[in-house]
This record gives sequence, C-alpha cells and structure tokens, in this order.
Amino acid sequence: MKLFIAVLVLIFSLQSWTKAGDISEFEIEGISIGDSLLDHYSEEEIKNFQKYYYPSSKEFFATGTDADSVNYDFIQMSVTNDDKYIIHSLSGKLLYKNNFEKCKKKMNLIIKDITNIFPENVEIRNEKLAKMPADKTGKSVNTNTTFFFQNKDYITVECSDWTDEMGFRDNLKVRFSTNFYNQWLVNEANN
Repeated sequence: MKLFIAVLVLIFSLQSWTKAGDISEFEIEGISIGDSLLDHYSEEEIKNFQKYYYPSSKEFFATGTDADSVNYDFIQMSVTNDDKYIIHSLSGKLLYKNNFEKCKKKMNLIIKDITNIFPENVEIRNEKLAKMPADKTGKSVNTNTTFFFQNKDYITVECSDWTDEMGFRDNLKVRFSTNFYNQWLVNEANN
C-alpha cells in the first residue's frame, strides 16, 4: 500500500508537466533546468557541497544533496563552474537495496505516465539492459527510456543495478538534461 501511494504521489506530481513546452518548465523538488543553484541554496551551502569535476574540462561540476521528499531520496545537479551556478542537468533518485525488479516496476509506471503526456513530436528511445561503463567487470547494468525534445534536450527515466563490489545502491533516476550539457559530456568532459 505504501508503494502504491508513493507511486500515485509521483504520478500526480508529473501531471503538472502536461503544460510544459520545453525542459526548463519541468521541476524536481521545485528546481528547474536554467535555474541558478543560488535560487535554492546559499553561497555557503554550495561551497560546502561535495563537487565532482570531469577529467578534461572544468566548465561544469556535478553535485547533489539529500532530498527531504516523498518522491526522491537524493537530488543531483550539474551546473556551470562560475559564480552563476546555472543548472544544465537535474536528477531525482530513489535508492533501492538490491531490488532491481522493484525499481523496474516503478520505472515502467513513470514511463507510461510520461508517454501519455508528451506530444507526438517527442522522440522516445528504449534501451534494454546495457552494461554500466563504470563497472569494468560488466556485471552492473542499466535500463532506460529517454524522451528527446526537438532541440535534443531530454528526459531519461532509468534503473541501475550495481554489483555489491561497486559500492553503489541500485536506483531509479529521473533526469532532465540540456543538449548543450550532453554535447559537452560527449565532446569535452572526458577527452
């Protein structure tokens, strides 16, 4: 019953997305793409966030914080590495302890709801179990569905099944990302 109520809360929170014309109109816990972190956190809080920088470029950093939410356990953001801290990627995560099947069931409910609210000009791509590049053993897997807007900004709903050796928890993630950030990841972040 608790899971059913949580799914309903998440689905009803998605209903506000039906009016969204582009990715900046979507929210996770009141935060949107294009916002500044300063709209939601103080400069001091941001300085104290743990930051992840990519090896080849410091244009962006990734950070996150615990979510005080029914919908998510953790919020992740990738922002410009300057004094504006503009958000280009935003994720809400639900953590699972070795329960990939439960994760996939919830993921499928979210995907079904999102599919019903997007217009026909949104491209939908499904990826069945793919190996996670971070796990060199090839045992950790991910499945996802991605919704691409005309400008190639996207929303992904995914479940990740990590091996115990990797030290990560299985998780469900809803991620919004700009095409600009995605191109930076592909072309600059790790080259």
